[in-house]
Amino acid sequence: VTSASTDETVVVKYPQAIEDVQESKTVTRTIKYVDATDETTEVATPVTQTVTLTRTNKRNKVTKVVTEGTWSTGNWDEKASPSVENYGPAETATVSSATVTSASTDETVVVKYPQATEDVTETKTITRTIKYVDATDETKEVASPVTQTVELTRTNKRNKVTGKVTEGDWSTGTWATQVSPTVTNYDAPDTESVAEATVTSTTDNTTVVVKYPQAIEDVK
Repeated sequence: VTSASTDETVVVKYPQAIEDVQESKTVTRTIKYVDATDETTEVATPVTQTVTLTRTNKRNKVTKVVTEGTWSTGNWDEKASPSVENYGPAETATVSSATVTSASTDETVVVKYPQATEDVTETKTITRTIKYVDATDETKEVASPVTQTVELTRTNKRNKVTGKVTEGDWSTGTWATQVSPTVTNYDAPDTESVAEATVTSTTDNTTVVVKYPQAIEDVK
């Protein structure tokens, strides 16, 4: 210090300190598997997919002002829809993967399953019986009876969830023409042949009676 020196102020500057502040948020996608007929019925366990996004903010330790950082991104994975017993294939075979950003919001994806049906075959047999009898005493059979049977079928649809059956259409069939036999000691019958007939689901079992008059011969 000399006689020429003057007073001097020295300023020491301190920069305001900054600290990292971590921030995170979780974004969720829920996948629900429901009955296409009744969407309130869930047919499989739902899947929950979560992505946690983060960013590093800077906070001024003096002023407390926060400068926001950049959010990370994430991904919801692709999810194949499961097979469900008693239901057909899902209307959405696979829920696609999706990128998750800070602008993404929670969402729910609904995958619908149609109720499955199965074929149920139904049959019934319808019979025509032809009897050959004495015209004078119809309790007396003069030839072996003929039994004609037709088996009709239809394919119904049964709902595997509700059990409800939707009926199909019956097939049809035919009773063939049946020529009446010649019987010893009897004249020709009143019905030479029993005609062919179509058999439908409304046809009932039936009996046809063919009558034979007793033959008369001259005796000298």
